[in-house]
Amino acid sequence: MEEALVFNQQIWSIFQTELMREDHPMPKKLRMDLMALASFIDKRIFDLMAYPSSEKLTAIININRNIAAGLNGQN
Repeated sequence: MEEALVFNQQIWSIFQTELMREDHPMPKKLRMDLMALASFIDKRIFDLMAYPSSEKLTAIININRNIAAGLNGQN
């Protein structure tokens, strides 16, 4: 599980880096909302590494699935 969490954190770090670009075409409000979500994911991952729990993991999985569906245009 730790390997998957580290990989997930790397993906979210890429999102964060991209969202912080001033020239990013996404509306600033949406970028800020996604940054807040990324912050939640970071905290949840660190918490999961220290105190594993299936409920905490489910939240990350659901968020990732929803983000992926949105990126694929499957809203």
